[in-house]
Amino acid sequence: MDINWIWVPNKSIGCFYFDQKIDVKSLPFQCEEVKSSDESGEWSTFEIIGDASRFSVENNILISVECVNNFVYKGINLIGISLENFLDLFDDEFVTVDNWDDGKELCCRELGIIVWIEEGLVESISVSS
Repeated sequence: MDINWIWVPNKSIGCFYFDQKIDVKSLPFQCEEVKSSDESGEWSTFEIIGDASRFSVENNILISVECVNNFVYKGINLIGISLENFLDLFDDEFVTVDNWDDGKELCCRELGIIVWIEEGLVESISVSS
């Protein structure tokens, strides 16, 4: 599956625009619901079939997108690059939210980004507005 995962901070990632209504059935790819809040369906998380990336909606509004294979910023796919190279791309400050054996979770609220690092490399990235 070839999805354009270009990130525009606080605005969009690929074909997803934050804080905008989203019609899951009209997306240009297949996805399946993997989590739901309750029977009311106020929020749900969907996985993109063939990509493993996920996105969450609340009351049909896009809230966040998690990318695990591709995440392009400044022409560079950030998935798989070193933490040092990742941080060099930003002027904003990232703070460590959590640490574990050989990984950590970083976040920058101003950019709406959460980054998971494993063995010194970017493993996945979640973005929101």
